Amino acid sequence: MKNLKMRTAIMTIIAVTTFIGIGLLFALASSNSMKMIKNRSVDGMDTYLVAQTNSIESFVEESENKLLLFSKSDAVKNLLLNQSDEAAFNTAQQYTLDYYGTLNAWEGLYIGNWDTTVLTYNVPQVIGKTMREGERLEQLRNAMMDAVKNGNGVYDTGIIVSPGSGQLCLSMYAAVLDDNGNPIGYVGGGVFNTALENKLMETTVSGLLDTNFYMINTESDLTYIGTDEQTAQEIAQPVSNPMLQEVMARVNAGTPEDIMYYTYDDGTEIIVDFKSVSNRGWTLALAASKDEMYKAAYDNSKSMLLICIIAYVIIVGASFISVSIRTKPLSVAEKAIVRIGSLDLGEEEGIRKLTNRKDEIGILSKEIENLRRSLTDIVQTLSGCSDDIDDTATMMSESSDSLAENVSVNATITRELACSMDDTNSTVNKLYDDVKNIHEMLKCVEGSVSSGNEKSEELLNNATDMQKAASEALAESAQSISNNRNEITKTVDKLNKLSEINTLVSDILVISSQTNLLSLNASIEAARAGEMGKGFAVVAGEIGNLAASSSTTAANIQNICSSTNDNIAEVAKCFDTIINYLESDVEVRFEKFNEVAQVNDEISSDIKQIMTEVRASMSEFIKFVNDIAVQMDAIKAVSDQNNAGITGIVEKNNQSNVIAEEMMDVVKRNKESVEQLKEIVNRFTYC
Repeated sequence: MKNLKMRTAIMTIIAVTTFIGIGLLFALASSNSMKMIKNRSVDGMDTYLVAQTNSIESFVEESENKLLLFSKSDAVKNLLLNQSDEAAFNTAQQYTLDYYGTLNAWEGLYIGNWDTTVLTYNVPQVIGKTMREGERLEQLRNAMMDAVKNGNGVYDTGIIVSPGSGQLCLSMYAAVLDDNGNPIGYVGGGVFNTALENKLMETTVSGLLDTNFYMINTESDLTYIGTDEQTAQEIAQPVSNPMLQEVMARVNAGTPEDIMYYTYDDGTEIIVDFKSVSNRGWTLALAASKDEMYKAAYDNSKSMLLICIIAYVIIVGASFISVSIRTKPLSVAEKAIVRIGSLDLGEEEGIRKLTNRKDEIGILSKEIENLRRSLTDIVQTLSGCSDDIDDTATMMSESSDSLAENVSVNATITRELACSMDDTNSTVNKLYDDVKNIHEMLKCVEGSVSSGNEKSEELLNNATDMQKAASEALAESAQSISNNRNEITKTVDKLNKLSEINTLVSDILVISSQTNLLSLNASIEAARAGEMGKGFAVVAGEIGNLAASSSTTAANIQNICSSTNDNIAEVAKCFDTIINYLESDVEVRFEKFNEVAQVNDEISSDIKQIMTEVRASMSEFIKFVNDIAVQMDAIKAVSDQNNAGITGIVEKNNQSNVIAEEMMDVVKRNKESVEQLKEIVNRFTYC
């Protein structure tokens, strides 16, 4: 059935293609035949009109030569020179009659003087009449002399309606000159148009039977010749044929020759070829029926159509037989393809025989056999691949379990590290707050030192006054010394609180040591995790660097605190010395204050110097504390970064868990695909 469909499709394509090809060939041949016949007919019409034009020129030239020959006779010249001589008249009249007798279809022949008075005529009754007068006479004289000057010698007025006979005739005039070249008269004659018509009718159109010939005057609107019945009755009358009127309009519009198509009111179509006769106002036209012109082409097209139909039938029949024979072996190939389609890869004997052929069937059979072998190899390969994929899926399952276990261990370690980082952050925050408190206490100490400096300045300035009022202010001095002692004691106590920094620094060193140990453990666990722990190893390394930096900073703080403690001890010693001095010497020897006023002044200067030094030491210490605060800010920022890194590690562990689960799903799907692949392989048969 499929083979039949293919044959039908092939035959349909052949039939349609052949039909289109033969149709195009027929159309092209018919069109070329039509064009060739049309061109040949048009060429025949052009040739006919050219021949008719030559005939007219020949007729006119022959008629003019006959008139010139008549004017050259001595009898004509003698009569014109001796117009009253009867003998000359008789001789000239006889010559006129004799010459007229030799002419064919001439209306008249005569001799006239320069005033157009007829001297001789072939019809004696016309002798003595004057042909023209006035302006018409001058026009005729000038025209005849122009003809003499142009070398022709004959003035041709064209075809006109004769006043005597009322018929169309070719009217001609020729001047007669004396020996000096002066005009002495003229000769005139007219040839009936029937002579020209008869001459023109002798020529026929080659290859065309149904034609009509016309000759008209486009200047005077006269019909000269017409071969159809209507126009033949209108000779010497204005043109009434609408086709000829169209021709006349085109000529007057500047188209001397052309081919035009014209349709009459009754639907008749004709082809008209027209040509003007130069310098005469005459136009020749030849009209032919379009149907008659194309009749031969139509007959030729019918014959070609019959031949094309016969050729089409022969080609389609031969193609059907050839296709049937050539497509018969395809049934064997069809069976083989059907077997392959049913997944039967067994060897086909018929296909093996067809592979020896050299045509397309052999090539197709070879390709089918190659396809069978290729599919057999593919099935066998798929069978082996399915086993490999199964083994690989088992290995991936085991690897996924291991990955999930490692991810779980990493998550536990990360959580422990996160807890440790939280403790570290808490300790750092506490240390940060303590440093801030120390900074505030130092500001208070600086204020107290500034106040003492101001008081020592005031003491120095008022030393003289104090000397005068020593006895009166003894009690007040004792109270003031007691108050100063209390203030100094409080200040020293506040300074001693700076020793707490050492405790905080010790805590920082302990935390740094723990952090460093934690970083080492994290690096070891990251190394155990392999590729998945690389990112965690980087974070652990950063934590170790942070621990080392914190330890270094804490050591620097410890050194600064040691120096500060030494300064505080020195300040306390100075304060003790001052208080002891005031208690042991000032109160006892206050009465001798005037004598030792100079000594007091020096002592006051020393006190001012010491206070200045204390103030400078406090400024340097405040600067150290500010540096510690900056370092604590950096430690706090790094701690925050570590906290963010631990959070990122936790997220990565979560992603690793998701990836492990996805790998488990992939392994499961691979196993399912292996089962499906095995089912497909089992569907194939090999024998």
